[in-house]
Amino acid sequence: MTIPEDVVPSVVAFLGQSMLDTRLVSRATEIVATIAAMVHEYTRGKGFDEAGVPNDGVKRVIISASARLLANPDQIEFQTGTVAIRGAFEGWSSLEKTILNSYRKVATS
Repeated sequence: MTIPEDVVPSVVAFLGQSMLDTRLVSRATEIVATIAAMVHEYTRGKGFDEAGVPNDGVKRVIISASARLLANPDQIEFQTGTVAIRGAFEGWSSLEKTILNSYRKVATS
C-alpha cells in the first residue's frame, strides 16, 4: 500500500495545526499508516489502484478518520470548564462507512 504524500499534511491542516510541529507530524504519520491499513482491509483493497494508492474518496476517509484519532489519541472523553473533548475514534463514522461500503467487496454464500 502506498500513502500519497499529501495525506499527512492534509490531516495536520484538517486539525488547523502546523507541519512544523515535528512531534505531531510523527504521530500523524503513524496514525495515517494505521488507518490506511484498516481501510485497505475493510474494503479488501477495492478503492486502491494496482500500486496500492487510494483513490480520492478512500483517501478522504483516511484523512478524516486519521484526524479524528490524532485529535484525541487517548480515546477518552473529558471536560475542563466549558471545553469538552469528544469524538474519539470508535470506528468509521456513518459517512465514512457509507463511502467505504461503496468500495467494499462482500462475501456471498
